[in-house]
Amino acid sequence: MTRIFMRNRAGSAALNGLVMIMQITEKCNLACGYCYLRKKKPIDMRLDTAYATVDFANQLVRKKYYKNVTLCFHGGEPTLVFDLVKKIVGYAKRGGLIDKFIIGTNGVCLDESKVRFMAKNCFSPTISLDGISAVQNANRPFIDGSGSWKKVDASLDALGRYSRYWKDKRVPDPLRVRISVTPQTLPYLFRSVRYIAQKKIGAVAAINVMPVIQKNNQWQAYYRQGSLLPQLQAQMHDIAEFYLERKSSGKPFIFCINECLTPDWSSLCNPIGISETPFCGAGGLKIIAVSMEGDIFPCYLHAANPKEHPAFRMGNVFSGIDKFKVAVDFCGNKENKHFSCLFWNRQENGDPDKPALIYSLFYNAWRDTVMYIKRNNRHEG
Repeated sequence: MTRIFMRNRAGSAALNGLVMIMQITEKCNLACGYCYLRKKKPIDMRLDTAYATVDFANQLVRKKYYKNVTLCFHGGEPTLVFDLVKKIVGYAKRGGLIDKFIIGTNGVCLDESKVRFMAKNCFSPTISLDGISAVQNANRPFIDGSGSWKKVDASLDALGRYSRYWKDKRVPDPLRVRISVTPQTLPYLFRSVRYIAQKKIGAVAAINVMPVIQKNNQWQAYYRQGSLLPQLQAQMHDIAEFYLERKSSGKPFIFCINECLTPDWSSLCNPIGISETPFCGAGGLKIIAVSMEGDIFPCYLHAANPKEHPAFRMGNVFSGIDKFKVAVDFCGNKENKHFSCLFWNRQENGDPDKPALIYSLFYNAWRDTVMYIKRNNRHEG
């Protein structure tokens, strides 16, 4: 099999760990207006392709390219095909080399049995939502137009009942609650963070905030109007004051601006002065993605719409990787100093090294928030 990294020749040390994102279904029960999966069909990944993906992951460990591989289930909505998830988990664990999993879900279909399965099988869920009920119901309705908040809120409670598992056990990633932010929902950001932090799940979950970027890029227009930066700064300031209040009462929470960052240095309290470059690892350093057909791409945003990104196809799980230079070109120089997204850097600027505007603005506001907390945190240390 073609070597994953040019420098990782025989005798070189294996890279630490890889997250292999599997696009296992295009089915979804919500109608989010900004969904990155633009042509959803009611189809799932074939079982032989799923098993070939596991075999490929096992090969990467056996040949010492990586010390371990974590499988990440993505969609669509992967909990709609939870039987497929169970089959893949069972097959992976029988191989003896993969025993940790991640799943990205809108939370609508989670119930006690699914949460129990995830707790028993070393899963790190990411619950993706838009915020408090008014925001969630407006932006993430069911296909029939009805609101989804009650279902999602119940799922947060179900995960909260298993909070000890994610607090005490060693898992590949933290339990995350991801708030997707649009120009229309930015004014609700603080209230959404506060609501989640005050729930039982808030004691163990990393609350992540990610700006939604579409091809028409509404953030650019919002920025030109002059209202984006003051609104963002005001929301971050309120989050900082709330954090200080919670910290003083012994109930701090984890908050950061990018779900792709590792918890060691993405916490609200410890992102300044880090030695490691804040790079998500797409392209094989930490992450690769597999499409429904088994094609390998640097990023899950490629794998979700593979026909739109044929130039970034690196190979296939049945035959291996044969175009490593694709990943090198995608990643640029990896000097991602503004916690930006390499995919959206390319989409907006045609350059992986030039941050997308909204990511730079979010990073700067978050950095200022952290420094404000450090100046005013009398309980630190």
